[in-house]
Amino acid sequence: MIRKCNNSNYQKIINLISREPAFNLFIIADIERYGVSTDFIDLWGDFYNNKLNAVLLRYHANYVIYSNIENYDINGFIDIMESQKEFKVLSGKKEIIDVYKNRINFSKTRDTYFLKLEERNFNYSFIKKNTVKIEKATADDAQDLFELSKKIKEFEIPNSVEDIRKRLEDKFGRTYVIRKDNKIISAASTTAECSFSAMIGGVMTDPSFRKKGYASICITELCKELLDENKTACLFYDNPTAGSIYRKIGFKDIGSWDMCVR
Repeated sequence: MIRKCNNSNYQKIINLISREPAFNLFIIADIERYGVSTDFIDLWGDFYNNKLNAVLLRYHANYVIYSNIENYDINGFIDIMESQKEFKVLSGKKEIIDVYKNRINFSKTRDTYFLKLEERNFNYSFIKKNTVKIEKATADDAQDLFELSKKIKEFEIPNSVEDIRKRLEDKFGRTYVIRKDNKIISAASTTAECSFSAMIGGVMTDPSFRKKGYASICITELCKELLDENKTACLFYDNPTAGSIYRKIGFKDIGSWDMCVR
């Protein structure tokens, strides 16, 4: 039976999603910070005999699903998503999302590799070699970051200026940047953070300044700060060149992450 969750279900939700914390980082980060239900967050659970078997999170128009079993109410979750006016993206572990690809009319799907970085694997030589000035972005950089994101053809749904500003103001994420002539030419961000981990995204370099290692510098500085706070770092990618860089930094494959766009 599917029902909408509230904060009284918090521990059952955590018990379920903690089975694979890296794959559930978005869910954990959202409910740690905001709770189970707000005007922009909803969380539904599939319960059987009072045991929680699966969860569906809505964060604005983005949805994430998780279950550690195959036998849960998939059709019920589909009905919920398709009944929502705001339903743009469905994401999750590949093995879970594959079930939905032929049951919901998506315009585009993206299959990516999912990687995790732990302190013991971090390649500190990237930090030692760095001679480029790198800065931590503030909310005042939101417009500049937005302008850079518009130059990145791989970014299908760029964040708005207000989204970027709010994330930096609320410290729901952090961004390191490199500037040239007072303009940001490269950046790497965390798109979600919880008490023990962070998701890295928004890795971008102005096309005119690529192949200089700037993105690697931003990522390694970001990772060092996270590791110093005893947080692991996660990311997903589908670009082989980027994947090679991530592995040199010390990221290890742990699975696949899929995103489906309506």
